Amino acid sequence: MSGLDPSGGAGIQADIQAITSLGAHPLPVLTCLTVQDTNNVHGAQAVDPDLIRQQLTCLAGDVPIHAVKTGALGSAAVLDVLVEFLDTLPDVPVIADPVIKAAGGGDLADSQLMEAMKTRLFPKAEMITPNGEELALL
Repeated sequence: MSGLDPSGGAGIQADIQAITSLGAHPLPVLTCLTVQDTNNVHGAQAVDPDLIRQQLTCLAGDVPIHAVKTGALGSAAVLDVLVEFLDTLPDVPVIADPVIKAAGGGDLADSQLMEAMKTRLFPKAEMITPNGEELALL
C-alpha cells in the first residue's frame, strides 16, 4: 500500500519492483496520487478510503496475503482502513515505511497522519523504515 509517483522513482512502482525481485507476487493498492517530478512532490491527494477498503476486502477474499508493506498513506482516514484490515490478519508481518516528506522536501503526511502512524500502525509493525528526516519528525 503506497502512493503513486508519476516520475517513477519511488512509491508503489518501487515496491512492485522490490517485491517482484524477491520472487513474490505484489498486490499493489494505491493510497494516494501525487503531483510529482524527479525533484519534488508538488501536491498529493489520498484515494477514497472506502475504495481502498473494497480493494483490500476483494484481494483478501481471493489471494493469500503473506505480508503487508506500507509507504505514503495519504491521510489518517486511509490509515484507519489499513489498521482495520490488519486487525483481520494478526499473524501477517507488516513493514511500515512512514513516508512523510519527499526527498525534495514536499509534504506527504500531516500531523494527524503522523500521530496515527505512531499510535496505531507502528505497534503492528515488525519493521519500521523511516529515513533520517522522518525519524526526527516522529
